[in-house]
Amino acid sequence: MKNVRLLRERIVWICLCALFLNSCVLREDIAAEVAGTSDEGVCRGWMRMTENNFLEKYYKFEIDKRGLDCEVYGDVFASKVRADKRYSKPMRAIRYRFEMLASRVRTLL
Repeated sequence: MKNVRLLRERIVWICLCALFLNSCVLREDIAAEVAGTSDEGVCRGWMRMTENNFLEKYYKFEIDKRGLDCEVYGDVFASKVRADKRYSKPMRAIRYRFEMLASRVRTLL
């Protein structure tokens, strides 16, 4: 029984490691995927990205490389600002709560 349990634990760990390694994406793969996207897809993808999304730089690089004018596909700047605001408002609230918690901990010490 002990061997069966040990074997089961090892299988679970191997599956978890395989799942983790399978979810890793190479930068070259991301760049190739963005490069294969249409001009409109690149512009719209960039519009939806927030300032802290790691994919944003790939879309921006592709826009600069192709020399695209994304204004053709809508009000890009306003869409980008809205996406950044939607992301940054909750993040500011979370950061504020952590700072308040940290200050309370410091006063207790």
